[in-house]
Amino acid sequence: MISLTRFVKPKKISSREIKESDKTYCHVESESILSKACLILKKSESREIRLLKKITKPSYRQRISSKLNNSENNHYSYNTKMKEFTLQILEDLFTKTEFPVKKIDQLTAYTDTYNVLKTPGDIQKVIEIILNTESSHFDFPKKIHPEKPKIAANELKSKAVSRGARRIISMNSKANYSPSVYLDFSTYLSGLTHRHRKPDKITGLLSGTGMKILNALARGHSEVDSKNGNVLQLPTGRGEIYNNEVEEYVSQVNKLIDIGRVPSGTKRIGGIPVNVSESYKSGVKLIGCEVKGNKSDFENITNIGKKAASYGSATLEKMIEKTYSLILGRLISFLYNESLIEPESKICISGCNTPTKSLIKEVVNELKDMGFEKSAKNLIFIENPEIFGFFKSNFNQ
Repeated sequence: MISLTRFVKPKKISSREIKESDKTYCHVESESILSKACLILKKSESREIRLLKKITKPSYRQRISSKLNNSENNHYSYNTKMKEFTLQILEDLFTKTEFPVKKIDQLTAYTDTYNVLKTPGDIQKVIEIILNTESSHFDFPKKIHPEKPKIAANELKSKAVSRGARRIISMNSKANYSPSVYLDFSTYLSGLTHRHRKPDKITGLLSGTGMKILNALARGHSEVDSKNGNVLQLPTGRGEIYNNEVEEYVSQVNKLIDIGRVPSGTKRIGGIPVNVSESYKSGVKLIGCEVKGNKSDFENITNIGKKAASYGSATLEKMIEKTYSLILGRLISFLYNESLIEPESKICISGCNTPTKSLIKEVVNELKDMGFEKSAKNLIFIENPEIFGFFKSNFNQ
């Protein structure tokens, strides 16, 4: 029974289960920092799913500087780079697993290249580029083509996070545990709220800036790339933590972050294309998170990170943890004020990294301080749940 805050992850797969599995799914995802490809196995008559293999690679967008604009040459260059990268990561996956491609039942894909999109629905075209990567080595029997999102470009990701998390939780708990809030803090913020035990009745959709804020702080450290660096490059934080300075710098960052309902007429929030009028038509509240002033204030955040780093890596690391928990706390508080959640609502938090015990503790304490004691007690953390949420199955749709 899930009764305490914990990190939940898919169960390991045994050699016997590999032989008994009769459904295999392949998912490839082009993410801003770390892209991934994975193989997932499932018995057709069972709810059990297992992760056979997941590999990650630094995203090609970290290695090339070309930007997509309206010129056909750049469109061609960008699409070519995306196809080349897709082939590379798939070749790595199937080489390391020695799994036959012909046994793949479904291929799914996703990307967070929101900067190249004009409207939410444009992401459908970019995903199709990944799915239609041609190669004599890869002839997938069935490709799952994405629906066309209407409210926000990250709508597909938000739904996959919710669906994948429910699938993972159902395998790890005999209790009837059902979150009604899903917050995914990857490079971009995604997530949704839905009516209690009615996951198809979405009431709120979250879009905007996520780990980009923490990555900007990390770039304040001398050992992190000043242009494209991220928290994964931070050295282990050792030494004394200067708590007064941590609180002061977190307060400064907090003033640079906007969280709230996305105003009518807004075309992008935190870099993600949105359609606010469509959210009103659908009866879904669109919640945004972004840095004020965008580029200039990201530079201000990095400068604050430099100040924290001057007190040592441990101080910067603690500041990043507290900034993370503060943003999540503000999001949850706003969802409550918008009547999208209750004080006892079960909350699932996810991202691209495994959360540390220290980070989980910070989030729990933040929720308790805000009066969400019951939610803090039943908080669930999951790494990359969306990889289990894109494929089609006969359970937990």
